[in-house]
Amino acid sequence: MKTRAKFILIVEKETVFNHVTSADYKKYLGDCIIITGKGYSDLSTKLFLRKLSFEFPNLPKFFLGDFDPFAVDILCQYQFSNPVS
Repeated sequence: MKTRAKFILIVEKETVFNHVTSADYKKYLGDCIIITGKGYSDLSTKLFLRKLSFEFPNLPKFFLGDFDPFAVDILCQYQFSNPVS
């Protein structure tokens, strides 16, 4: 795998994801990988993020979500859960 991305942006909500990707996001964010799990992520999204983290270990990851208990739980799911267990 190869990428020119400078970072990975994980977006909590699908509506925010759609808004960010419909705008000219490259003008503001540059080269990046934007993914969403549409709230609580499914196994495929977690595995994809794990693959990206393995292939590009120095690529920083940022989370865009609400500051409420649900978003913090979603962030912890991405950060600490093992998708294959």
